[in-house]
Amino acid sequence: MKKLLLILSAALALAACNEEDPIFTLSTEELKFDANGGTQTVFISTNRDWTAQVPQADTWYTVSVTSGNSDTEVTVTVEPYEDATPRTSTLTFDTSLGLQSFKITQNGPVPPEQPESSA
Repeated sequence: MKKLLLILSAALALAACNEEDPIFTLSTEELKFDANGGTQTVFISTNRDWTAQVPQADTWYTVSVTSGNSDTEVTVTVEPYEDATPRTSTLTFDTSLGLQSFKITQNGPVPPEQPESSA
């Protein structure tokens, strides 16, 4: 009986040691793009399930991966932009640890410099 209790205690101790602390971290808090658009990568470090939530109205960018459960690279691709007003979006990750977000900003084209007039 003592051996059985000892074995059960050891098994419980090993099971407790194998349980990892939950983590979810993003490599950045913001991605900035110029008017040309392009791609940038965000690194997710996690040992939990996650789902990316892209706002439905924000069709000007896409993400390469929308869910996972381990360390992942997510590539954000932004379309070119011709409006002078910057646009922003918040990409949110839903995890068992709660919501985590980062901002995506894209500036419009830079107007060409006007030559100085000589009067």
